Amino acid sequence: MGTISWMRGAGPLVPFAEGFEEELRRLGHRPGAVRHHMVLMGQLDRWLTGEGLAVEDLSIAQVEGFLASRRARWSSAGADGGDRGAPVGVSAGPAGGTARDAGDADES
Repeated sequence: MGTISWMRGAGPLVPFAEGFEEELRRLGHRPGAVRHHMVLMGQLDRWLTGEGLAVEDLSIAQVEGFLASRRARWSSAGADGGDRGAPVGVSAGPAGGTARDAGDADES
């Protein structure tokens, strides 16, 4: 998979992107799933930047805030009469587990 543009930036998750991608591959995720998780990580990276948060500020509560923001954006995208609602099953997924395992995510 080619480098996703946000991975060349200066956001707070950029230093973790390559390792996360490698871990997803090591775990046997298919290329499309790896790309999906990398795009989601890029959205989280932009959200952290927009909120003025650093990696060490990331907590379960912050991830929930990000997901709520993402769901709200999806819901408003369907406001034009389309039937797009919040994505089903959106969660912290592998990113939450990886950060928790590394001791980088606070449970509060």
